Amino acid sequence: MHIKSEVFEGKRYRNLVKKLFKKKRYYKGIDINKFVLADIATDFYIKNKKKNFFFKIYNYLQNTFSILKIVIKIFFFKTVLHFEYKGNLNIWFLYAPTKRPSLKKELIKDLKSKKIPHYVSWKNEINFYSFYENFKRLKFYFNNLLFNNFNFIDFKKNLLINYDILKLSDLEKDFNKQIKPKSVLSMKDFQRFENGIIQISNLKNVPTFTTQHSVHHYFIKKNERIGNMMLSNSVSKNILCWGEFNLKIYKYFNPQSNIFLTGAYLRPKKISSNVISSKISLIICLACNRRLPETIAILKKVNKISKFIDEFNIIIRLHPSVNFAEYKKFINNFNLNFKYTVEFNKGEFKYSYKSNSIFITGLSGVYYDLIYLGYKTIFYKFPYDLFEELPRVLKPCKNEKDILNQINKLAKLKNSKWKKISKKIVKKTLNHNILEVNDRSIIKDVFKIIENNKNNLNNFSY
Repeated sequence: MHIKSEVFEGKRYRNLVKKLFKKKRYYKGIDINKFVLADIATDFYIKNKKKNFFFKIYNYLQNTFSILKIVIKIFFFKTVLHFEYKGNLNIWFLYAPTKRPSLKKELIKDLKSKKIPHYVSWKNEINFYSFYENFKRLKFYFNNLLFNNFNFIDFKKNLLINYDILKLSDLEKDFNKQIKPKSVLSMKDFQRFENGIIQISNLKNVPTFTTQHSVHHYFIKKNERIGNMMLSNSVSKNILCWGEFNLKIYKYFNPQSNIFLTGAYLRPKKISSNVISSKISLIICLACNRRLPETIAILKKVNKISKFIDEFNIIIRLHPSVNFAEYKKFINNFNLNFKYTVEFNKGEFKYSYKSNSIFITGLSGVYYDLIYLGYKTIFYKFPYDLFEELPRVLKPCKNEKDILNQINKLAKLKNSKWKKISKKIVKKTLNHNILEVNDRSIIKDVFKIIENNKNNLNNFSY
C-alpha cells in the first residue's frame, strides 16, 4: 500500500499525456494512444531509487525474463473473442474477464433474463501449431517495440504495453471472422480492450454505445489525473447518460458523440438489517487507493470528534478494490480514539443497514447509491479541483465541526424529511425517484435507439 507515495496528478500527469499524444500511433485506424492510456499513467508517483550495480543487474535479468516469457506466450497463445452467452439478437455486451465477480454476476443475471444480447469477453486460445502465423506475430511485436517509441516509460512497462497491442491485433482479426453485430455496448469504453473493440466496431460502421457506471466527476488543475479518462477517453458514438448532471459534462468532453438521457441501470438493493442494537450506526465509506489522502483526512476529522460520537455504532466500510488486510492494518495504525469495526465491501451491490443509519462519504459514486436508497448521508469535501462540483443534498463538510453538526442534525431528522430534501438530487443525477425499482434494460434501450434511428445514428443527438 502506497502510504508514503504521492498521487500521480497535476503537472506530472499532464506532461506524461502530452508526451503520449505528441506522436500519433495507429493500427488499421485504431488510435493506439487511446488504447494504452490507462496503462501509461500510474496511480502513484514513486521517487526513483538510486540505481547501484546490483540493481542494474537485477533489472537486466528481470527484463530478459519478461521478454522470454512474452515470446513463449506469443508462440503458444493468441487472444480471441469469447462468447460466454448468446442471446436472441446479435447485440454485443462487452465485459472484461477481470471485472469484480459480484458485479459480473449481477449483469449476467440481468442480461440473460432479457435473452437479448451476446455476452462477449476475450481469452487466450492455444495456438502453438501455427508456426508461420506466430512468427509474423512475433515480428509484429518487436516492430512495435522498436518503432512505437514509448521512451518516456520504463522498459518493462513498454514490453507489456506492446504485448497488449499484439493482443489487440489478434482481436481485430478475430472480429473480422464473426457475424457483424447490430451494435456493440461497453460499460468501460475508455480503457484497454473494451476501448479497442469499440474502436474496431466504429471502423466497421457498427453502432457503438456506452453508459455511466457511476456519477462521474472530472479533476482539473493540481488534481488532473488518469481517472478523467472515464469522460475524456470515451470512444463510443452513442452515450447513455443517467441524469441531467452528467449529460452536460459528457456532451462537453464528447461533442462528436450522440448523447441520450436514460436512467441509472443496476441500482443497488436495500435489504433488511439483522443488526439488533439501540445505537444508531455511523458508517464511514472509504474510497479506492487513489483517494488515499482523502481517506486519511476523513479518519483524522472523525477522530477529532471521537468523544462526541461514542453513542454511535461506528463502522468503517472499505472499498471493494482495496486489499482488506492491508487497509485494516493501516487503519489500526491510526490508533483511533473511538470503537469501530472494519467491514469489507464485497461488491455485492446491496446495503444491509438500519434505515436510521448515517453515512459519511468522500468524493465517491457511493454517495448517490446511498441517497437513492433513502439513507441519510454526509459528504466530506476534500479540497479537490473539479471541472464542476457535484450536486449534494446538504452543504459539503470541510472540517470536523461541520461533520459533527451534520451528524447531530441527521440523528434527529426523520427519514421522511430526509427523502423529501434529497429526491431532487436523486432525480438530477440518476433520473430516478428514491427507491424506484428500475425495470429498464440497457440492452432494450440500445435496441430502441437503433430501431428509431436506423439511418441517423451518426448525427442524432439529445
